[in-house]
Amino acid sequence: MIRLANPIASQYPVLRCRILPGLLDALRRNASRGLRDLALYETGSVFLAKDEFGTAQLPALGRHPGDDVIAQLDAGIPDQPQHLAVALAYREPAAQPGEQGRARDWADAVEAARKAADLLHVELGVVQGSHQAFHPGRTAELKLAERTVGYAGELHPKVIEEWICPRAPA
Repeated sequence: MIRLANPIASQYPVLRCRILPGLLDALRRNASRGLRDLALYETGSVFLAKDEFGTAQLPALGRHPGDDVIAQLDAGIPDQPQHLAVALAYREPAAQPGEQGRARDWADAVEAARKAADLLHVELGVVQGSHQAFHPGRTAELKLAERTVGYAGELHPKVIEEWICPRAPA
């Protein structure tokens, strides 16, 4: 993780390296306000630390820094890939008034990933997977060629309890 020297808010002292926690926070806020049937997405940069840290020294003012100083500063800029996450909760909207919508499940998350891949004009491979944030047996590993690019499925019950529906203090 990359710690900020001067964070905007004390509860966010580091740059995010995953996009899912912020999306789960949004789900929790909406659920706490009575909004249950949700389909949320977020796309944005994550910040991945490099092995090199660059330099903490700022170049002198009033003159152009040399190529070596610029290279040292550039070495400290983290990789910033774009990520996409989708969170689906409870039920899909009903087709007709007066009907209950269909309950969403892990297959809907996989379908959302496939739709995103279609929009991006990439061929997404989907295989059985496992990830600590997802329910065992209800997790798909998403691949571009042979490279894993993400996961889709049903969140693990412990993740749901901790992030979405925390227990009241005893």
